[in-house]
Amino acid sequence: SAFDYATLSYDVSFVKNDTFYRIEKNSNSVNYYYQNAPDLKIQTFSVGLPLPLMLFTKGFSELMKFNYDINKIDILYFYADYQKYKSEFIGTQKGIWSLFVSGQFILPKDINFQAIYKVTFPGTYKYFIVDKSFQNTFDINISKKFSKDRLTLAIYGNDIFNSNQTLVRSLPLANG
Repeated sequence: SAFDYATLSYDVSFVKNDTFYRIEKNSNSVNYYYQNAPDLKIQTFSVGLPLPLMLFTKGFSELMKFNYDINKIDILYFYADYQKYKSEFIGTQKGIWSLFVSGQFILPKDINFQAIYKVTFPGTYKYFIVDKSFQNTFDINISKKFSKDRLTLAIYGNDIFNSNQTLVRSLPLANG
């Protein structure tokens, strides 16, 4: 069922000798260089929930009896994650939230229409402070399969409102 695609996870990663890119602005110049961080702990919490739209027409009990291909039904999928970074090198930082909403709608003649909205909110991403939401995009995809699903014709529209901008700055280091 669509609920097989529901997710809930918590992950912890430990990285040794992570290399990162630093940007520093002085009064009249900008310096770019690589630097090593001796340690990095990354914590990620994520949740994803599918919402088959037939829930509203057939009801929950009928939906759970129904055996179907998830690629052939109208569905909304909601996904959110939170990442937090900690290191002696950068200290403990404010985490960063990302949100993803996807809709799949099956049109006549098995034409698949997908609409996807993504956004990552201000916070700290690894060694950068994100001052403005980024990955703020709305994408569409219209596709049709032919020749027993061996050929797909697709039309994409990525960031159709031209709203994806990134405004980040290097994180001040905790130990210099």
